[in-house]
Amino acid sequence: MSPPRIAAVFGTRPEIVKLSPLIADPPFGAPLRLIHTGQHYSASMDAVFFADLELPAPDVNLGIGSGRHGEQTGAMMAAIERSLVADPVEAVLVQGDTNSALAGALVAAKMQRPIIHLEAGCRSGSRHQPEEINRVLIGSIASLHLAPNDEAIRNLDREGIRGASVVLVGSTAVDACLSHRAAANGRRSALLADLGVTPPYAIATVHRAESTQPDVLPGILDALADISREIPVILPLHPRAKAAGAVARADAPNLRVIEPLGYLDLLALLSGAAVAISDSGGIQEEAPALGVPVVIPRRETEWTDLVGPLGNIVAGVERADIVAATRAAMARPEPRANLPALSERVGAAERARVAIERFLAG
Repeated sequence: MSPPRIAAVFGTRPEIVKLSPLIADPPFGAPLRLIHTGQHYSASMDAVFFADLELPAPDVNLGIGSGRHGEQTGAMMAAIERSLVADPVEAVLVQGDTNSALAGALVAAKMQRPIIHLEAGCRSGSRHQPEEINRVLIGSIASLHLAPNDEAIRNLDREGIRGASVVLVGSTAVDACLSHRAAANGRRSALLADLGVTPPYAIATVHRAESTQPDVLPGILDALADISREIPVILPLHPRAKAAGAVARADAPNLRVIEPLGYLDLLALLSGAAVAISDSGGIQEEAPALGVPVVIPRRETEWTDLVGPLGNIVAGVERADIVAATRAAMARPEPRANLPALSERVGAAERARVAIERFLAG
């Protein structure tokens, strides 16, 4: 009897990274059917990640691209449904909280296919975030919830989701980070030389919708400019921040604004940084796994278990608070981040693989 076919639906670079261990070594040893929505579509935001992670090309790229939330999600659903009707599968795997993940889950639910949700149960508590809405909606219809930590399991329990459908697996982001660290480190010297930067330095990313609002983004960028007067700051610029006018605002001699980086290049610079300043959920896991604290320019985080005196800092969005939090993180002795809880997340891919096989074997 042939193993059940599973489609992985994704569309952004964080999803590619976090799904990569399961794409490389899938459940039942059977290749996943890779459906790329095209939510991220430029080479620097997409193709380079497949190359860096040595992953096969997607079986289909739907080419949806950007758009308003409803427009984009609706277009994804129509295209995903056509793809799954043309080439059926027994289950659909989605990761995280993107519009691609929501669209894949909704189509699977409509087609009566089991939904496997990787990184299930994360909650920020803010329904103002599109990602939070997506998380809750996916959680309400998923069949198998693969949770990264105990807090996620508690969140699901509060929503009435419990029992055998919830499995603690850990973080595939940490798995991917640690397995590619050595390859990434070999790139750092050349990258820093090209940028004209010597340690210590900070690396920053800003991409969330709430971070790029006109009443928020200027304060974050001004904080980065202030910090760059003390140490160089490398800012790979996300298209959303660029479209919001970040280039004109990010004007300081030691604030190096560069194009988006591939996975290995970003990991190389991250692992050598004194501190990261980022609104990225993935970097909030990856950086402390490498001993680097993250200053989070947000009012809340989904990863509260990684916040603390030896972990990440939720700084808020005010200029002075971001600068103060960065100085506090840099004043710590090395390693500036030391979180034993992260070691419990290692091995997530294997635990997820086993959980999926048991679930689908019935």
